[in-house]
Amino acid sequence: MTDIYVIKKPGKSRGKTTFFYRRILPPSLYACLLALLMQLNAGAQNCYTNQGCQDYSNFGFNSSTAATLEYDNFVSSFHSTIVRDIDGNFKIWGQYTKSTGTSDWTKPTIINVGNFPGLTGTPLKAAVGSSQTSIQHILLTSDNKLWAWGTAGTVVSTGVRSVPALGSFSLPAGVTAADVKMIFGTYQTLVLTTCGSKGGRVYVLSQNDNMRGDGGTGAATWATVQKSTGGDLTGIVATRGCPTGLIALDQNGGLWTWGDITYNGDNAGNPSARSKATAMILPGGSGNIKMIGATGTDRTTANAAYYVLYENNNLYAIGNNTSRQLGNWSTTSSNAWLQPRYTSTSGQKMNDIAWISPNEHDNYYPSINVVTTGKKLYNWGLESGYDLGRGVQSSTGGSTAVDPGLANQFPSGFSNDNIIVVETGGHTTLIAQQCQDNFGYVGHKTNGSMGDGSTTGGSQKTFSFNTAAVQICGAPTVDAGINTSVNTTDYCRQQPVTLYPYPANIAGATLSITSGGSIASLNASTNVLSFSGTGTVVVTYKVNISGCNPATVTRTFNVVDCSPTVTIPGKVWDDKNGDAKTAASGEPGIANGLWANLVDPDGVVVASVKVADDGSFQIVVDKGSLTSGNYSIILTNAAKGNGDLLTGAETPAGGYGYTGTNSGTDASANRNNRTGKFTLANLNQTANNGSTSPVNFGISNDPTALPVTFGAVSAKIVNRQLVVNWSTMSEVNNDHFEIEVSNDGTHFTRIGSVKSQAPNGNATEVINYKFEVDAQGAAAALGIGVLAFGALAFGFSRRQKVFLIVVMMAGGTLFFTGCKRDVADLNNTGSIQVRVVQVDIDGNRTFSKIVQAVAE
Repeated sequence: MTDIYVIKKPGKSRGKTTFFYRRILPPSLYACLLALLMQLNAGAQNCYTNQGCQDYSNFGFNSSTAATLEYDNFVSSFHSTIVRDIDGNFKIWGQYTKSTGTSDWTKPTIINVGNFPGLTGTPLKAAVGSSQTSIQHILLTSDNKLWAWGTAGTVVSTGVRSVPALGSFSLPAGVTAADVKMIFGTYQTLVLTTCGSKGGRVYVLSQNDNMRGDGGTGAATWATVQKSTGGDLTGIVATRGCPTGLIALDQNGGLWTWGDITYNGDNAGNPSARSKATAMILPGGSGNIKMIGATGTDRTTANAAYYVLYENNNLYAIGNNTSRQLGNWSTTSSNAWLQPRYTSTSGQKMNDIAWISPNEHDNYYPSINVVTTGKKLYNWGLESGYDLGRGVQSSTGGSTAVDPGLANQFPSGFSNDNIIVVETGGHTTLIAQQCQDNFGYVGHKTNGSMGDGSTTGGSQKTFSFNTAAVQICGAPTVDAGINTSVNTTDYCRQQPVTLYPYPANIAGATLSITSGGSIASLNASTNVLSFSGTGTVVVTYKVNISGCNPATVTRTFNVVDCSPTVTIPGKVWDDKNGDAKTAASGEPGIANGLWANLVDPDGVVVASVKVADDGSFQIVVDKGSLTSGNYSIILTNAAKGNGDLLTGAETPAGGYGYTGTNSGTDASANRNNRTGKFTLANLNQTANNGSTSPVNFGISNDPTALPVTFGAVSAKIVNRQLVVNWSTMSEVNNDHFEIEVSNDGTHFTRIGSVKSQAPNGNATEVINYKFEVDAQGAAAALGIGVLAFGALAFGFSRRQKVFLIVVMMAGGTLFFTGCKRDVADLNNTGSIQVRVVQVDIDGNRTFSKIVQAVAE
């Protein structure tokens, strides 16, 4: 470890002392290391956070260019769906979606360690594949792992994952999570496309040799796709396909294909098996290609059809047409590109298509859904179990081919308008419609596939919006909703819930119970929802907002009986004198936007409750669900989801700091616990339907009540260095400061420390501090044991690129490549945030405000 030296400088005014700290290290690449830190430190956050080379907002109706287009914010198999929510979480529901791989989540459930035990890292991308009810789900996480769960052998071979339960497997050699632009799943094949910085290569795991694309064999080994003319296939920006063939788009607008049944557009010698990527003849449209896709096998015959959508909204198709999947009003297959048509064989060509979604993940029922520039939903191909919303084929085991037409099965009050994205499952169609927060669903409903909490089955003939509220990344439908004072999966009958509809205070807005009124009541003046029984309760909020008159949003509550219960009461109060005692007058309760979270012995959130305006909170849990060990209450600035990991409190807003805790009496006051975390005894020992002692937290923004009063805090990036400046107005029993960095303002990592320069830790004068660190200094603080840098290029201008090639981490190896953004670009994302943590002589911590690093 290198030494830290101190230069003492007199301040410019009396009573000020300035201390300058710098870690003496060789020059290195600070910006890329911070990008690495963000990967290590990623948590639930805004879905548009850039963790790779894609643009998650380039999706759905508003999608534009192919280079960064995101296909998979919304993916469905035969009976299951995964969505990238606008809050950054992945949510999953339907058949075989639980981590066991044999049971079902019946409503959208966050993919996190609490709901998926054993999962590590942060979910980055998801894929699915199915052959009817054989379904497997795939996940990519930030710690360079792929995960699979569901029916073994459906996507990846049993030589990769032999059991249905959640488990990990390896990425291709030399590829990290940060390198991956796209993962695509279909029956018996998984395809990975890398970023341009990794060459835009394509890697395949397939149980069919021709789908590997390298001319070789091996169901359990990754293949690097080769060109039929020799060499790796490179420069690829998208790879899609179906169980029988794959199609890729390169950065120059070229198309490539390989697989068991492929078409190259030459109108001769097709279809053919191709074991390596073969260049295709383009459809002949003008401008640039925007999207590609494919659909495959019908119930009896293996086949394939490809689709290409241009930026000018012209759609083209080629391949098998026995199920009318080409959309040209015939059943004659075509070895040359053609355009689907409206109304008839001579009708208008489809030149107004904004988004396509073929049935690409499943092995049955070739079909395609498209959204037009007028936000209408059209489809064609095989309908089964009403899954196209055409009302033609009700049987879930039968199918009927339909020509292009509007999806026409909408319930009263709904219509085929304002559709902004569609996802075709193997047996379902799901849509997002403007001004509706619930997604629309049509087709076979089974095993929770509709996300409404029900396991009942049958064919859903008309699009149902009695599903669940999901805001898809890149395609949000409404800026309104219903927040609650309790954030949990199941709501206890014994605990009332306060509702917070937004936007609030809008004339004419209504909030009402629309289902389950026999077991619930809503206080119109307080918006408190109370339960008298168990079951499902739906509350609806209708409000006029821009573009939606009205917007309709719902919140569904699954109400359960938690008897016997355990109740944890508590309070947050303004501890002005910092003594951790609640008896003093003039120290009222205060909410300060805080949430109280009950966290289990493994650090997993059980329930999250909003602190009321008077500072009080109450958490009610089912005693039967508790495990042995110490639970804790941890304060945060926002609600946490069930299953989230939470180990420490967040810094209170408004300049407040934690002053201590007590258990309802002054005798229990603990000034030494300024962490925002209170450890409870084993809750199993609480009497049935009993309460614990109160859990009270003191906070204050009064300088005299805090061990350190922070003055100004700033952070900037100058010449490869992160420079942090801060001052203290006073210090009491202070020991040192720790500098922490975050990408989301919630999850922080320590990158250095500075000793207090106050005599004996006490000062009443202003003291200025300055801390600098470069890449290797931050790496050491992160616990990285060895740094190996190669092929590096660093510039001081705002537009030059920086690459960190290899970072060797203690306990494992993390290859982080493709650091494509410069220092200024990193700063412009708003993702580098800094805080200073004060640690007193007893080890208690208080926090400065959080500041964003500014590039200079």
